[in-house]
Amino acid sequence: MKIKLLPLILIIIGVLIIAYPIADRIYSRLIEQKLMREWEERMRNQQNNDAGDESDEVTSYLNLGEVFSQLSEEEQSGETDEAPAKNFVTLGVLKIDKIKLSIPVLEGSTPEVLKVGAGTLEGTSKIGAIGGNTGITAHRSYTYGKQFNRLNEMEEGDTFNITTQQAVYHYEVFNKIIVEPTDVSFLKKNREESITSLITCHPIYIASHRLIVQGRLYQAEKLPGN
Repeated sequence: MKIKLLPLILIIIGVLIIAYPIADRIYSRLIEQKLMREWEERMRNQQNNDAGDESDEVTSYLNLGEVFSQLSEEEQSGETDEAPAKNFVTLGVLKIDKIKLSIPVLEGSTPEVLKVGAGTLEGTSKIGAIGGNTGITAHRSYTYGKQFNRLNEMEEGDTFNITTQQAVYHYEVFNKIIVEPTDVSFLKKNREESITSLITCHPIYIASHRLIVQGRLYQAEKLPGN
């Protein structure tokens, strides 16, 4: 009897091994959708409040090398063993019409954050800060159109926007480069401009370098109550 059951047990184990990564990706997608719904609800119910201090003073790019190294091939595919954390801080929503992308922008760039959205790099500027350079990173998902999978299609002159509780910030792409994982020179700031740097791994599957798409703020629309 035990001998007859062994093939069935092995088949069940094999199915579970195959199904786990798929279920994990579906779960991460559901978390992302939940964050988007919560953000939309928060925006609808937003009460009058001050925009806060938009000044920004970056003292250092804290452990960016370690952040970049986390964008491994395994994590890009969404096949990690870590379950997404329950508490995320949603700063806004990044929208890129050209590549049909709308993704929540979360505080931090931990593996848990990057499984369910884009993350802000610690040590870089606040979104929309004048004289700032905001680093936003996301996985180069293997799924077409998900996360920064199609970021390589962006070219100079293309546009994207980030909606926060304070405003909608509109950017025009002025720079597209490929750099070594340790190169963070693109994060330097210009006192007269507000820059957002979108960061992901390149090329897809290999991830030996980093693809950087930079946008320059050309319009900021304050939202009601700010």
